[in-house]
Amino acid sequence: RRLPPKNYVKKSAFNLNLGQQFETASFAQSLVDAGYYSVNQVMSAGEFAIRGGLVDVYPMGTETPFRIDLFDTEIENIRLFDPTTQRSGESVSKMRILPAKEFPTHDRSISLFRQRFRARFEGDPQKSRAYRDLSSCIIPAGIECYLPLFFDQTTSLIDYLSDDTLIILDDGVSEAVEKVISEIEERFQYALSDDEWPALKPEEIA
Repeated sequence: RRLPPKNYVKKSAFNLNLGQQFETASFAQSLVDAGYYSVNQVMSAGEFAIRGGLVDVYPMGTETPFRIDLFDTEIENIRLFDPTTQRSGESVSKMRILPAKEFPTHDRSISLFRQRFRARFEGDPQKSRAYRDLSSCIIPAGIECYLPLFFDQTTSLIDYLSDDTLIILDDGVSEAVEKVISEIEERFQYALSDDEWPALKPEEIA
């Protein structure tokens, strides 16, 4: 499946370190733009909560969330914490935050999606749940199937690997790939009549 361009991931990911200057409002906006949800109490990956001088964040790709303790505008402490008990644990010197979604979720991105959706599919876009939900700033499950509508260009897993990466294909891979491609084509033909989730062409998303 196609992936977001590397520059999107790089721009939407950021590091935090002890002693770093921290501006709460801009940090919260950066998280929202990266697909994170503002909640009262962090329980799941992709959520954050701000309570005065404490900022809780559950970055994607980590097993536990982080609690940032501020002293005025400086990061005084970063600790892991248990989302079940909300108790703080081990202190760490830094943390890395990856985007929560494979695409930006700010207003400009949603507007671009709507424009490209209308240009790509004929008929009334309001029949599509994906279009309706995104127009209401709701991110529906499965929206990643429209990834090419959020970017000028998407990429593949190969593009994320370094130039010296060794790729080994086991016996039977080619046959398995051909079978999957055939199944994708069959599902695409079936999806052509689905007004709720109109399908992009297989070569656009895989």
